[in-house]
Amino acid sequence: MKKIKVHGTIVTNDNKWIYDLFDMDSTSPKDISDALAGMTDDVVIEINSYGGYVDAGNQIYSDLKNYPGNVTVEVLMAGSAASIITMAGDKVRMAPIGRIMIHNASVGAQGDYHAMDVASEALQMTNSAIANAYVAKSGISKEEVLALMDKETWMDVEKAMEYGFVDEVIEYTGNSPELQLVANGLTNGIIPQNVIEKVRNQKQSPVADVKVDTDAIVDAIYEKLKAEFYVEIVNNEEEEPKANSFERFLF
Repeated sequence: MKKIKVHGTIVTNDNKWIYDLFDMDSTSPKDISDALAGMTDDVVIEINSYGGYVDAGNQIYSDLKNYPGNVTVEVLMAGSAASIITMAGDKVRMAPIGRIMIHNASVGAQGDYHAMDVASEALQMTNSAIANAYVAKSGISKEEVLALMDKETWMDVEKAMEYGFVDEVIEYTGNSPELQLVANGLTNGIIPQNVIEKVRNQKQSPVADVKVDTDAIVDAIYEKLKAEFYVEIVNNEEEEPKANSFERFLF
């Protein structure tokens, strides 16, 4: 049975490369669709993630729900968008040390009160849509799920089984495997959008048509970018978004 890992930040396909550049664990919808391509056998999805982008998590959830084979999900850490993916399992198993966290979606927005009203309505609609995945798996009411999301709910394996998010506990025998949870504290490891745009612009800058050691130059540029943007990534310093706009939903 093939095991597919969903580790690190849940990211969009177009931003996956920058997480790879900075050696940050991440999973995109394409990672999963590529891993499942041409397969029909049963699969195991190992989840160890604090979450990321809503749309990316929803796409992975959909791909797993549409997969013809049986899907077993094994949870080490499944927060936010990763908890949506967890709900796609025909069977969900959770490590004794595992955790699941669900909460409301969030988004960066700026503009007048009309823009804030639109953002609020969009967030509430997003919460409602996300809640459907939890309801389908657990069988508890949508009102109860939304209440759990609203107060941000953390679950250990006993609580997750009580709510119906998990079907069974993973029982380790012999020498238990070394389980390493993602090292992002309580954050989801999202790289600020302004940093992504800066790196993308640097990558796309024209290079003079001369005969040089391109591999050496690329290595040097990437090392420079890592040093230049590392502080921004750690501090999560974001530039102000454009008026009357909001970024991708985070979860």
